[in-house]
Amino acid sequence: MPPGIIVAMAIDNGLNLTSDPSAICSILDAIVAAEPVIGTTLGTLVNVLADDAESTPHPTAHPTAWCAHLDLEGPAASRPVAARSGDRTHVVVFGEWPASALPALAAALRELPQLRGIVGEPPVVERLDELIGRSGVRVDERLFRLDELTPPQVPGSAQRAGATERELLIAWYEAFGVDAGLPGFDAAALSDLMLRTGSVWIWRDEGGRPVSMAGRRPLTHGSARIGPVYTPDAARGHGYGSAVTAAATTEILQQGAIPVLFTDLANPTSNAIYQRLGYRPVASRLNLTY
Repeated sequence: MPPGIIVAMAIDNGLNLTSDPSAICSILDAIVAAEPVIGTTLGTLVNVLADDAESTPHPTAHPTAWCAHLDLEGPAASRPVAARSGDRTHVVVFGEWPASALPALAAALRELPQLRGIVGEPPVVERLDELIGRSGVRVDERLFRLDELTPPQVPGSAQRAGATERELLIAWYEAFGVDAGLPGFDAAALSDLMLRTGSVWIWRDEGGRPVSMAGRRPLTHGSARIGPVYTPDAARGHGYGSAVTAAATTEILQQGAIPVLFTDLANPTSNAIYQRLGYRPVASRLNLTY
């Protein structure tokens, strides 16, 4: 077994650690099944780890996958877990973490190789950040869900992106990473992942030019998340972002699932756009990038 891989280990205060992707998927999938909307990011981790398992013959542990959890008792929807699919992703902190367990979790996070950041409920993430003692870039976010779509009237049409649009997607994802202030954002890896496991919608204007995109994740227990949504500077102000988001949303609704997405609270424009489509707020989230 490669050095540094923890298949399973219990440490002080009842905190359990594992880097076994099968074990992590099992732990997280039970939570997502109980809370598919609130647990949307955990569902993404499950999908990514499952994709890794399919592409790696007979994996026993992924070297950078990681999960910390307390004893898995009580309702799945409130089970305290913290997990990542690899060192390119933030650690998602979920569930009802008792204050007494946070110092042990922070200590485990400090020792985690290449800790990119943490994301979760603001009070918990703020406390962990204090205990970890690093300086991070803060983004306050909000989770939205939609039950009934109000589609915008925008000239043009939606098209599902394919392999021929890969270079365009990489360029747009790179620009999105810059706009969002995401250091180390791997646009090529995300483009390939979305084309392989999810889908990306492109909006074309009346002249057929690609002017906006919206990615969407696979369905996980009856919910699917939209994002990123990106429109180049020169094409903004025409409703293209709304239109392509509506296209991705329609696909999810047609599959009988609940569309969800995250917004940056510092961007009032996008928050207003999504609410006009019919999205309503569900929960607040704090994203810290180190």
